[in-house]
Amino acid sequence: MSVALLIGTAACQSETPAANAADTSTANPASPSPTPSPSVARLHVADLMAKAGCKGTIIGTQLYSFETGRCTLSGVEVTIAAFDTATLRDDWVKAAKQFGGSYVTGQGWAARVEQADTAETLARLLGGKVA
Repeated sequence: MSVALLIGTAACQSETPAANAADTSTANPASPSPTPSPSVARLHVADLMAKAGCKGTIIGTQLYSFETGRCTLSGVEVTIAAFDTATLRDDWVKAAKQFGGSYVTGQGWAARVEQADTAETLARLLGGKVA
């Protein structure tokens, strides 16, 4: 629950990653810009949950994500988020890891799972890896 609170509170920021990337005229040249993912159709969390057989709902956005869902897989709560860049995904995982759990990452998405064995299952089902 504390991960959802941490990640959920940052969703109040109104700027989107796409809006930030579009305006580079005032960007600090010393700070790296997000690395865009390869040209791939934008993922949808509902599709990832369906592929995994994870029953749940879309809950909106969280820190760094453009879409987030919460579902149950084999009785274990899973939070799946989709991202515009690998950098944003990695930042989400880094921020959330301080609260425990296991993490699974794939191209354009990441998930937090309470139990390591369920993380392995999710990684297999979605073609990701345990981070």
